[in-house]
Amino acid sequence: CFTNNGLYKTLVLDVKVPPKIINELTTEPYPSSIRTGSNFTIKCYAHGKPTPNIRLLSYHQSDNVQIISEQNQVTIFNISRHTNRRYECIASNGYPPDVSRSFQLTIQYAPEINIFINETKILDRDVFVNSESNEIRLKCQVSMYPAGKVYWIKDKNRFNYNYHIYHTENDIVSELIVTYFTNNYQGEYTCVASNLVGTNSKSIQLIDLSTTTTATTTTERSTTRYQRTKSTQSVTVPYSTESLRMMTLSSEGNLQ
Repeated sequence: CFTNNGLYKTLVLDVKVPPKIINELTTEPYPSSIRTGSNFTIKCYAHGKPTPNIRLLSYHQSDNVQIISEQNQVTIFNISRHTNRRYECIASNGYPPDVSRSFQLTIQYAPEINIFINETKILDRDVFVNSESNEIRLKCQVSMYPAGKVYWIKDKNRFNYNYHIYHTENDIVSELIVTYFTNNYQGEYTCVASNLVGTNSKSIQLIDLSTTTTATTTTERSTTRYQRTKSTQSVTVPYSTESLRMMTLSSEGNLQ
């Protein structure tokens, strides 16, 4: 700075710059799918003056927020299906505006299976069924990502029935319907599910209650009795292959 008398003075300007995310060094908002059991590192870098402070946050399903790191990187070890999927990086240096970036993880995991009979979850392998029961619905509920195949096997042989595909919100559901249970339908029923990550299966043994004796209940294997009251309405169902039908409900393509 010069004056009229030739004197001058030097001024130093300290320019403050708000933070800005460095895209080349920071993880993308939607990184590639991650398989269960692997590790994943989230990176967040920003420039500004003064140097921005970094906070990495994790959002739980209940929307509780937790600061997991105040460094530029954090590694999530041994990722599972239940690992938190939403994270956020916030950069601040006291000169607004602060900047942030959210990260949404997509986790690939092998099928997890539950079996139900008429909406009741089955925990035991052996299920005793009254031969006079009306319609019985065997439901195989599968959670997996990415979506894959679900099918039934009876006594080690795969069913050759057509599948009807439906879209559901979260799971793939395969439903096997026995319109009238007879001795012919006794046996081991296995639901098999597979995707790119792996294959899983779960089996139950349907046993006609009328063909068993009281001694059956003393077996070492845990058992479940399942009996429905016979309908007062007379129903005649031919004992043919048409009395067994299967309907599969699937969310293939909708599981994200």
